[in-house]
Amino acid sequence: MISKPLWCGVFAFVILSGSGVVSGVGEHRVKADVFEIGLDGVKGVAVEVPTPAGYQRVTPEMEAVSLILEQMVDPANDTLANYILEAEAAIALLNEIPEMERTFALKVSKKLKGLVVTTQDFAHIKEVTKSEFKSIMDEVKSQMPEHMEVISEGMSEAFDVDLAMTISQMVPLEPHYEAENALAFSMYINYGLVAEDSDEKFVVAGTAMFVNAGGKVLFLYCFADQQDLEWTRSASQAWAEAVLATNPPPPAGKSFGAMLMDKPGVWAGVIGGIVGCSVGLISMLKKKKQEAVTMMEVP
Repeated sequence: MISKPLWCGVFAFVILSGSGVVSGVGEHRVKADVFEIGLDGVKGVAVEVPTPAGYQRVTPEMEAVSLILEQMVDPANDTLANYILEAEAAIALLNEIPEMERTFALKVSKKLKGLVVTTQDFAHIKEVTKSEFKSIMDEVKSQMPEHMEVISEGMSEAFDVDLAMTISQMVPLEPHYEAENALAFSMYINYGLVAEDSDEKFVVAGTAMFVNAGGKVLFLYCFADQQDLEWTRSASQAWAEAVLATNPPPPAGKSFGAMLMDKPGVWAGVIGGIVGCSVGLISMLKKKKQEAVTMMEVP
């Protein structure tokens, strides 16, 4: 039996450098990045990831947004890319923080990135995920307070403001989508954000999709306002299908390396990467403070 902490890593949300590519013909050209996924210092497997339609990958030139993302520490996973709307990317390049109410993120587990996951391995991952879903999520929830404290400290230092972020409630929904090389679940997250004289509450909808692209397991995240749950599901499914269609199928059988997944304690300390939606929370707080200032200025 695979240890429960492993599956916390599956739900979790070193940026790897990827070379940008464009595929397609005529007007149907699709932007994509190629990531070499493997152990640090060892040549890995090249995986091509199309950019979600209408979105653009966050780059270091988007300084304010990048600074926020740097505080989203995730000891269990490597963040490959974050995506915001193309129109918002133009704003971010001006060193401003756009609304970012609908975002995507791409990650890979530090423990899984060195393994070649076969179709049989992935089928086992899906079975355990579904059968132990509640207990896995309970463990993820228990790790959130400490993780949010670390993020709050990073944000406070980076932006020179006394800021505290909390998660008061996480409502996981049972896996709703499954294919041979994909599985997805959604959740609602109740966030709290206190900064200076502001005390805000937000509910965010998120969908986590993990896919086996050519033998490498990727975590695809999609976030939006609470009323847009169905959009996160359809958008993440479309993205996952594009990723799988772009890469060769994973090998068949059972891999030797997959035995590592059965070692107890190897995934200790893994925490939920679902906190990636915090990027949008910072923008919401900024927007509300601007509204408050505008109201004070009106005679």
